[in-house]
This record gives sequence, structure tokens and C-alpha cells, in this order.
Amino acid sequence: MSKPKVFHVSTRHHPMWNGPKRYVRVYLYDTVEELRDAARRFHYFAPDSDTDKATGLFTPASQHFKYAKDGSEIDLTDKHYAGMMRLCVPHLTYEVVAHECVHAACAIYRMDITKSVVLHTHCNLREEQFAYLAGQLTDEIMWQLRNYLGELLYEK
Repeated sequence: MSKPKVFHVSTRHHPMWNGPKRYVRVYLYDTVEELRDAARRFHYFAPDSDTDKATGLFTPASQHFKYAKDGSEIDLTDKHYAGMMRLCVPHLTYEVVAHECVHAACAIYRMDITKSVVLHTHCNLREEQFAYLAGQLTDEIMWQLRNYLGELLYEK
């Protein structure tokens, strides 16, 4: 098992986003099996989740175990930390990255705006804030992935 590449992405100041800066730790695995194995070791999953089919995962900081199965402690004291995203090279598509960024944006939204992410019948300020969060995170991850991979993501 190879060690995953790790990088951080964060929200940045924007007129539509006045919340604190938050960051997401991103792990990039060589295989989907490595991604799933790491997810089982470090995350709490609801009984109805299907991690055996996951090709990308986001776990909010609130759902991490305090200790990994190997006994090492996970630092959950950093109040700017929003969660952990896991991606794998063989399944790296724009769709997977955007999908996981929506989960990350939901976690940040719940931390800073309201506990419930509710979409209304028309676009309002909260929806714009949510959209900017998802867009910022997606943009940051795409930029980092291009640096790591030397190319953009895989075509369908």
C-alpha cells in the first residue's frame, strides 16, 4: 500500500462569504481499495451507508473517530478544520470532485450558517453562500490535482 498524497484546500474571502476561513484535508489514493480501507479505519459511517461502492468520500470533522484503529490520536481540536476528503486516481472525474465538494460545502455551511441546509423555491442569499463555498472548494481542488497529476481529470 502506497502512502496517499495529502494537501489542504480552504475557503477564501468573498463578498458572499463572510464566515471564518475553513479548510479540508484531501487524500489522493492510487487505488479505490486503499481509499475504502482508509475510510473504514478513520470514519464513522451510518448503518445505511455503502462504503464498499464509494469512489470518493467526504467525512465532516464531527464524524471522525478520536483514535484510529492503530491507536494513533486524531486531532479534532482545530476549529477551522471542516473535514476530510478522499479521492482515488482511477476514479478521478469532474463529477466525483464536484460531488465531494458539495458534501464539504454542506459541512462548512452547517458549521457557520445554519445546521440545516435547506434550498428554497428561488435563489436567495443562503443558496448563493452555499454555491460560492462549493465553487471555491472545487476550484482549489482542481488546481491542486493539476499540480499533482500534471493534467486535468479523466474523461468519461
